[in-house]
Order: sequence, then structure tokens, then C-alpha cells
Amino acid sequence: MITATTKDGKTATCQVTVKPAPSSIEIESDLGKKSMNIGDTMHLSARLSPSDAVSKVTWSMSSSDKKKKIVSLDANSGAVKGLKAGKVTIIAKSHNKKTAKFALQIIDPTMPTDIKLSLDGETKLDEGDALTLFIDETRELKPIIEPIGTAKTEVKWKPKNSGVAIVKNNVVIPKKGGLTKLTAKTSRGDKEAVIYIQVMDPVKPKQIIGLTKKTMGIGSQWQFEYALEPSNARTRVTYSSSKSTVASVDDNGLVTAKKNGSATITAKTHNGKKLKCKITVKELTGSLQMERESLTMRVNDTYLLSTIALGGSVGSIRFTSSDSTIVSIGEVLSGEAELTAHREGTCVITAESESGLQATCTVTVEPAPPQEETSVRIKGSKAVTMRVGDVLQFEAEVTPADASKELIWDIVKDSTESILIPAIAMDKNGRATALYVGTATICAKLPDGSSDSVNITVQQSAAGEKQL
Repeated sequence: MITATTKDGKTATCQVTVKPAPSSIEIESDLGKKSMNIGDTMHLSARLSPSDAVSKVTWSMSSSDKKKKIVSLDANSGAVKGLKAGKVTIIAKSHNKKTAKFALQIIDPTMPTDIKLSLDGETKLDEGDALTLFIDETRELKPIIEPIGTAKTEVKWKPKNSGVAIVKNNVVIPKKGGLTKLTAKTSRGDKEAVIYIQVMDPVKPKQIIGLTKKTMGIGSQWQFEYALEPSNARTRVTYSSSKSTVASVDDNGLVTAKKNGSATITAKTHNGKKLKCKITVKELTGSLQMERESLTMRVNDTYLLSTIALGGSVGSIRFTSSDSTIVSIGEVLSGEAELTAHREGTCVITAESESGLQATCTVTVEPAPPQEETSVRIKGSKAVTMRVGDVLQFEAEVTPADASKELIWDIVKDSTESILIPAIAMDKNGRATALYVGTATICAKLPDGSSDSVNITVQQSAAGEKQL
């Protein structure tokens, strides 16, 4: 207690409480961790010991950390904001020079921390895995960069032996048989994933055969086609044009006629076998049209597609399907082709004349209509007695009604004392004739297996005869 007294005896008092100075300091983060992303803010606080200690705390960094400019720091409040990736040490200091240090890491969420690979975006590949491809196969490798969703980087592919395989747009393209190491490396962070590519080349083509000359109209397209010898050979074919301003060809062999002139399209196998086709491009006379530009079919439907030639010389017409698993082309006769729909999807049917005229029809295949459930019921009793010589007309109810035209009447069981004469004779219209004493089972059935039956007992005729 502090007391002040005046000369005339008046007094005033003040109670003073003296608290201890801190003996130690600990630093705490409001985020509960020692890291944060660029742009985030963290508030640091000093916990003094003993708990009733009092002191002003100032916040600082070493001069070297200040120069790095990794964070901004408020010396009074302890507020820290991340500016760029790196590590710094924050120092808290009391009035009596007690200090504490806080190691803080600033993270760039766009910086890759790891890279992994998946096959076709589905199967994860582990480090050092081997991927086996035949020479004519390609597979997509999808890089998975962590942290997922925030990392930003390009990926560079580095095959150790680019003569065996290369990567283009994340697709592995075999070049020749052999084994090569393949490294995927991020352009930022230098993270790597390594696998091995094994290219199999069991049967090399000895020859590539196909058209050696073709006429095309300006603006038309043609899919380069070839066959290999031997037929079980496998290869990857590359295409080139001697004059792409006249006729160009893409990586898949699609040739596009551009202007009058001639150009040679070369198809080359991986082992150097070549097929050259001279393309003559010119303005074509006449025109070729499909009877319709689009067509809708159902699975299992067939359709006879016709072409219409107008003027000029057309010659024979060839039909192709862009996907024969959807719609295939059967017999072709006099500019008509029989189409058969196999599965749902869309494809393009192309008709091309000898002179290079083309016409297309887009075919959409829809699901087949659901089949109505079939059933068969023979009218009347399921057990019938007849006498030798009797004739009985059986009738059946069939669902759906139009299936009745496919109804088949038959005898599935017949038993008599005679090995030569059956108990019942049955015609195709359901008419039964009793021939001999015995038993029989008749049946009415449809091709899908739906059926019904009746048991017949044949007795002696009134005159006592066993047979007719």
C-alpha cells in the first residue's frame, strides 16, 4: 500500500500489486499448426510462465529471414501473412529478454509435391512397373499430380530410348520391339515417376498392299486402306503426302483432296515396308447422292440403302461403314447396299464412285423394341380319350396373336403295342387321328420354347378294332 500525506495531515492511498516477470515464453498459433499456404494469415500469441507473469512481447525475425520476404510480420500483434514459399523463424521477446522461437513453413499449393501415373485414367501404376505393348498398340498415361486440384505444372516425358517408344500428348506410341525406361518429370518441383515400356514385335510385315492409284474430287475425303502380308503381322503405320497442298493425310490415314493436281500418299510400316498410292485430284462431273441423309434403325433391323447418280460418269459404287460393329454392309448391287444394325450407336455410311464422287448417310441405331412375352395354351382338357378312327381338331390360343403363324404341332410321346403303328397321327394344323390303342402326348410350341401339351388315351373302337 502506498500512502501520500500533506502538511495539514490529509492522506491518499494506492494499492500496488507487483506481478512476476516471465521466466519463460512459449509461442502458440491460432491455426494450431506450423504451416500455411501463400496468402493465408496466422495470429501468433505468447504464453508466459508463470501464468500470472506480465510483460510486453515484441515479435521479430532474423535479418536474413527478413531479406527472404517469405512473410510479413506485425511486431506488436504477432500477425503473420504468407508471401512466398519457404521457411522462417519467428521470435517472441519479453521485456526481460526472455525469448521463444517458432519455425513456420509457407507452402505454395500450386507447387507439385509428388507425381504418379495411371493407365488410361483407371489403373494406377507403381514406381518401376512395366507396361507391355504390341507394336500396333497405343496406351494413354495420365499423370496424377499432388496436391490434387491445386498443383500447376507441365509434365515432360523422357524415354531413355526413343527408338523403342515415344510419348505424344500423354499417349505411348511404340516404334520398335525392345525395352525402354520412361520418366515423367514435372517442370516445377522436379518430381519424377519412372516406369518401363516393353514393346512386343512378334511378326513383322513382309509387305503392305492396297490401292496404288485413286481419283478424288476436290473437297472429298478417303480413308487409306491396306492389308499386311503375312495376315498375322502387326505394325504401326505412318502416313505422308508428297504434296499436301493437293492432297493431305492425317495420322490416321484420312486423305483430303484440296485442289487440282496429283500427290503420292505413302503408308509406311514400322519396319520400313511402304505402300504408295497416287492421288489425282480434279473437278468431278455429275453428282452422287444418298436416297436419304440420315436414317434411324433398331438393333437387328436391315435396310436397303440406295444411291442416286446425277449426270457425269459414276461407274461402280463402293460402300463403307465408319463402324461396322454398329452397322455392317452386306450385299452391294447396282448402287444399293444392305445394312444390318448390330448395336446402339451412330455411324456414317459412305458411298463412293469409281470417279471419286462421294455421298454419306448418318445412321442412328436405337435399342430393339422389347419383345412381348409369348405363351401357348391348347384349348380344352389336358387329358383326352379317343377311339380308334376318331379325328379331333385341336386349337391353341397364342400370345401375341401374330406368333400363331409360327406354331408347330408335334407328338412328343407315343406308346402302343405295335412297333409299326403309332397311337396318334398329327398334321401341321393340329388335327389328330387315332390309329391304334395306346397313349400319346401332343404338343403345340413356338420357336422360342413356349409350349403346351395334351395327353391322349386311344381306346378300341366300338366294333372292337385295335387299328384302322
